[in-house]
Amino acid sequence: MVIAIIGVLIALLLPAVQAAREAARRMQCTNHLKQIGIAIHNHHDVKDKLPAHGWPEDWTKPYSHPDVNNGERMHGTDVFSVHCSLLTFLEQNSLHSELTSALSYAASAADDAGTYTPMPWGRTYHDSSDQEVISPFARVVTTFLCPSDDNAQTKPESTLARTNYIANVFGDTHAPHDWEGRGVFIHDRLNRTIRGPRNFSAITDGLSNTIFFSEGCVSVSGNDSRIRSAIVMDGTFNTDTVVPSDCSAYRGMNGILDISSSGSLWSNKGYRWADSRHGYTTFNTILAPNAPSCGDSENFTINTASSYHTGGVNVCLGDGAVRFVSETIDCGTQTSCLGPSGHTGYCRHLSDPSTFGVWGALGTRNCTEAVSLP
Repeated sequence: MVIAIIGVLIALLLPAVQAAREAARRMQCTNHLKQIGIAIHNHHDVKDKLPAHGWPEDWTKPYSHPDVNNGERMHGTDVFSVHCSLLTFLEQNSLHSELTSALSYAASAADDAGTYTPMPWGRTYHDSSDQEVISPFARVVTTFLCPSDDNAQTKPESTLARTNYIANVFGDTHAPHDWEGRGVFIHDRLNRTIRGPRNFSAITDGLSNTIFFSEGCVSVSGNDSRIRSAIVMDGTFNTDTVVPSDCSAYRGMNGILDISSSGSLWSNKGYRWADSRHGYTTFNTILAPNAPSCGDSENFTINTASSYHTGGVNVCLGDGAVRFVSETIDCGTQTSCLGPSGHTGYCRHLSDPSTFGVWGALGTRNCTEAVSLP
């Protein structure tokens, strides 16, 4: 009888304990996003611009040699993510110094082979003594991880360090990672050649109405098929005429993707915090949080925000506020195609209001949509 009573008490208390633990994890996750938001503002205060997501002048311009890539950059620095530029503003000075020292030597040594240059996709590189050493990009940055995602916490020694916090580069569009999108962060190479560095003044929809960062679940090693953490690879997504509902159709039962009719799985979501390419560190405000993600390699991708918090994701707005977005948020017309107008088969101008509801509008920086989170 006593054992039965104890069993009933445990059954009653366990859900409450689990809920309390998740509430604590969600609060810590919120704090991490808040730190990232503050770091972005501090970067802007110091440099009068937003950090770039790809071809960042912070990393390409200071570290170059005339005999390597026409003096433009050392290998790999063209795909450095926003995360790299935020290191010193997240109290990661040691990691930042490790990276700058390596790049300084690589530039002085005219490292045309990429031997001495830490690459966002490489776990090791060679130091000035020609010894193989662990890359700064294999170092775990706790601020980049959400404690609710157990897979992000478990980093096999053979992999690079991961991230749950991903940047709004394209807003409600998808495109190759070196094209301009409707989101916040941009390739610095495009910035310099078209209109100069992007700063807060370019966010004309308002900082409090524009999402800068969101959450993304990290893939399970191997053949991941979970909706929240895997990406369906389908060649049709390398065109701008594709529609979001084509991706939604891959939603299967019990949180699993259904690729029985077409497509394959890409299980590297969130695997590299230093890599600016789509599947690793970006998201789109197209499909609702926790919906499927779809793409074609590391270029064209609908990377959907996701988390293991109940019912939605945390986001960091441009003013630094962290808010929770429900997975039932209005996403407008899911049969509208994704590409910009101006070329055959494209559907809209970069300045057109979003067709993807409140969620799409929160991802655009300058499309005159008067929307905000309640």
